[in-house]
Amino acid sequence: MNPLSMKLIDEFNKGNGVRIGETCCASKRVHVISPEKPQVIKVIKNQDAGVIFYKREKENEIIHLDIFHELKEVNVKMLAKCLIELLLKKNKGDIMNYIDVQTGTGGGRLTGSLDYGQTETLKKNHLNHVHLALMLKDEDLDLLIEIVRAVENFLTGQKVEIRKIEKVVNEVGNSPVDLSPYMSVTDSFLKGKERRGESYRENFENAVEMMEFLGSLKELEEILENLSSGGENLNLLKKKYADVESIIEKLKNSNFIEKSEKGITLSRKGEEFKKFIIENYKELELILKRLIKNIKITRGGVSAKKHFELRKKGISFSSKINKGDWMEEIDIPETIKNAMVRSFQQKQKFYIEPKDIILNKRLGEKEQDICLIIDASASMNGNRLRSAKFLAKHILLTAKKRVAVLAFQDKEVKLYVPYTKNFTNLDTGLSSMISSGLTPLALAIEKGFEYMNAKKLKNPLMILITDGIPTVPLWSNDPLKDSINAAEKISKKKIDFFCIGLQPNKDCLSKITKAAKGKLYVVEELRKDDLLYALVKSGKIIK
Repeated sequence: MNPLSMKLIDEFNKGNGVRIGETCCASKRVHVISPEKPQVIKVIKNQDAGVIFYKREKENEIIHLDIFHELKEVNVKMLAKCLIELLLKKNKGDIMNYIDVQTGTGGGRLTGSLDYGQTETLKKNHLNHVHLALMLKDEDLDLLIEIVRAVENFLTGQKVEIRKIEKVVNEVGNSPVDLSPYMSVTDSFLKGKERRGESYRENFENAVEMMEFLGSLKELEEILENLSSGGENLNLLKKKYADVESIIEKLKNSNFIEKSEKGITLSRKGEEFKKFIIENYKELELILKRLIKNIKITRGGVSAKKHFELRKKGISFSSKINKGDWMEEIDIPETIKNAMVRSFQQKQKFYIEPKDIILNKRLGEKEQDICLIIDASASMNGNRLRSAKFLAKHILLTAKKRVAVLAFQDKEVKLYVPYTKNFTNLDTGLSSMISSGLTPLALAIEKGFEYMNAKKLKNPLMILITDGIPTVPLWSNDPLKDSINAAEKISKKKIDFFCIGLQPNKDCLSKITKAAKGKLYVVEELRKDDLLYALVKSGKIIK
């Protein structure tokens, strides 16, 4: 065994990670990357990769490799072919089934279909590195060098710039790592025996994947309920979801549906999945909230989590503790500093007295009431409407503001969610929203104004999301003129206004936004990332 393999064995047994070459972090533990310092990789010594990723009972069985590159989609199937060729050349074909790979285009077992790992969050989190999980004997550790070199050569050949790791930090984690964004159905042979049963794990991973696609647990429950009956209920789904075929395909791939006399209905496995959703609703809702709250915004390198950090914490200042003060948050560094100075001056052993304690006192957050006016016309069906709903949930969870939602279509504006800070109420209300008909923009702005003006609101903000232009008049025969007149009322009542629309409609929406004395942000498409990025750039959420 060569000296390098001996070194790897020694470091792995200590729970440490090491750098292989300049781009790869290798360990048998979980790796954490900070968006602020992507060149520094943290290896969590008390979080075993096999136990965490694959629910294995024993530690130190799975090797974890992360090989870093520029933000770019890497073709996982081409990469897998390259690695298989290497292993066959080295006469190591027997280990191919025990290697998993994931990139920004998907993943799974090296010898499998590589059509797994398709959740949006999972792919996005692997846009900057190739992830490999392997089961290798100690005598085969020299293969790691060959594998890393092969991946680096493949990336370079695909014109993907490899990125240097500046530092690997080995540390003990203070709390369990939240890996729910990484949950996905897989064909891996590395999985251990799940304590709660393999069916539980599979149902859980399928639930996470479907929740992320739909952006809603309530809608997933309703879809399964409709398919449970079959027949006419499938037609209802087709009216509600323009991309119902994609939903059906995902359920079909998991063997949750089958053809019967009633048409497409839930299979026995599908009925078990529906039962699982009902029985684990609260736990799954917490997972969904974390997925929505912690989503990374890749456009422009802006992090939504960082953007709202001050809004969640508020502004703080330090002060000494006074008798009768409620110790809400202690400034630990300043407290320890005081205690050290006093102990030194008194020539005593270090200890903390009440007079050493320094408190962090936070000024209260500014309240803000936000009303989203969502275009629910026919052209918004599918991903556009889903993205708008996602934005509403993201604002509620991240900015901690009260949120209300109205939607408009044909000659109707409907209140789907009254002002609330409750996620379940928001998800339930949004799940009943269906797109159809024309775009009564003037009526939407007018009704939104009336709803907000009738309430006592703090720093009111109206957010209009639309993919069209006014097509239905309100007071005259000119839909645009009516929309402008309605928008003028908003500025007079000091209601802040922000509009997100499509590039082709910029001129029309600019006139409406100008009348409301607000801000317009145009995008090429109403995708989640575009809406979230627009919100960040607008600066409309109050600190």
